[in-house]
Amino acid sequence: MASIAYALPVKPDQIESGMRLVDELIGKGDGFHKSRMSFGFDRIRVYRQDRPQPMVVFVLEGNDVHGSLAQRGKSEHEFETWFEKRMEEITGHHLDDVHSGGAPSKLIFDWHKDKGHSKTEHH
Repeated sequence: MASIAYALPVKPDQIESGMRLVDELIGKGDGFHKSRMSFGFDRIRVYRQDRPQPMVVFVLEGNDVHGSLAQRGKSEHEFETWFEKRMEEITGHHLDDVHSGGAPSKLIFDWHKDKGHSKTEHH
């Protein structure tokens, strides 16, 4: 399974709105779940970072994360349109800009309690 992570700064006037986004996603019922499953994601974790500046940190996992991001970016489903708009309002960044040209980050160090350290993912 592959994974990537990236962080987007939260605009100062959108910090509380960013926290409400989680409730909005949950309120969409199966929309988020079904869309992420259809794109091939296995796990998505989102962290709120408060210091040294407010950030939203995404960790995405799946067999083909890059392919999943490409599929998501091509989707014209109303849920994706809504999600992109909300993310741009909160962070000032459009997700297509973040994901264009490949992954927005590269794993440079991976430590595992049983396998030690590596410059690539442990499988």
